[in-house]
Amino acid sequence: MKSLEIIEVLKLSISTLLSNKFRSGLTILGIIVATTTVIAVSSILTGMNQRVAQIVEEFGTNTVYVARFKFGPRFGDPSEEERKRKPLTKDDGAAIRELPSVFAASVSTFPNDLPPVIKYRSQQVQQPNLRGVWASYLDSRGYLLKEGRFLTPTEDERRAHVCIIGSNIASSLFINVDPLDKEIDIRGEKFRVIGVMEKTKASFGEDRFEDSLVLIPYNVFHTFYPTQEEHVVSARARPGQFEKMKEDISELLRRRRKVPINASDNFEINTSSSIIEQFQSITAVMALIVVPISGFGLLVGGVGVMNIMLVSVTERTREIGIRRAIGARRRNIIIQFLIEAMMLTGLGGVLGIIVGQIVSLILNVLLPSYVPTWAMILGFSLSLAIGLIAGLWPAIKAAYIDPVEALRYE
Repeated sequence: MKSLEIIEVLKLSISTLLSNKFRSGLTILGIIVATTTVIAVSSILTGMNQRVAQIVEEFGTNTVYVARFKFGPRFGDPSEEERKRKPLTKDDGAAIRELPSVFAASVSTFPNDLPPVIKYRSQQVQQPNLRGVWASYLDSRGYLLKEGRFLTPTEDERRAHVCIIGSNIASSLFINVDPLDKEIDIRGEKFRVIGVMEKTKASFGEDRFEDSLVLIPYNVFHTFYPTQEEHVVSARARPGQFEKMKEDISELLRRRRKVPINASDNFEINTSSSIIEQFQSITAVMALIVVPISGFGLLVGGVGVMNIMLVSVTERTREIGIRRAIGARRRNIIIQFLIEAMMLTGLGGVLGIIVGQIVSLILNVLLPSYVPTWAMILGFSLSLAIGLIAGLWPAIKAAYIDPVEALRYE
């Protein structure tokens, strides 16, 4: 077809669709729902993938976190067996630290009730991530200090009131003030700030756990929370000994915790790969739930488009006869009806993308979500493809109507 013919067909198609606004709207509803679902789900999966990449970076390739439970997202509550597990102890951490494959290890513990309010003069921070740690904590986690230093073993032994704070704590408490050597209030006690941690990379504007840390000596922490028994052990492997370190830790803890030979571990060695596996299991479940919904929406939309186009063929039989009588070929009729069908579904795709963007913004309040460009292209392409497929039979039927009979049609 020539360009002028295409323009005329487009004008005719738009005129036809506008003359049946309500019917056209109902026809593309299924396409809108299906496209919105594709956009929303892809935004969640993309957000999760970016979050996984951050976790891998945060964990590093040679660090493990040993605890009673698995880290990361999970479905449901811990099992009865998990709830009955004994907490890891300070002595477990000390034993892990002595393994030849371990470069550095530290225990960390946290409040067993609401964390205290941290204050500096008139400024305060609600619910910081307060942790009691060993002097080796920084080396075991691979964190960096922006300024100052970390605590020493002597300060831990002597219960010195010193602390290291995250970047968000520093910016909230010390506005245009150097935080080093300033004293902050923790549970009514004064702690001298000796270090500030480097700000971590954030995604989607969310704050990271590390940026709100307040680290104090382990022994001081236990004067505040003497009944807290829960510990997490962070351990960093020597170069090239990561797998060996995991095996050594597993053997050591099974022996210390008296786990029978044929029984599963009653502790978790969390690594970046284990977190990734949990994310992948969640995304797989989401895909199993959402893909059928998207497919059903596209099916409904496609059936709706086909029905509306068949009705349109019947209503416009005389118009088709006139067009054929003045020289229109069958391919002209086919192209006209295919364009109308694709315009319908294409409009549904565009509206679905817009609604999907809005849904993604709402979801971003609860969990990371980001709409990738490929998802918008995919959603729009699928909507056009549905229009092409669903409009093909009505278009062929219209093209093969007998012109003479069409002109007699009332």
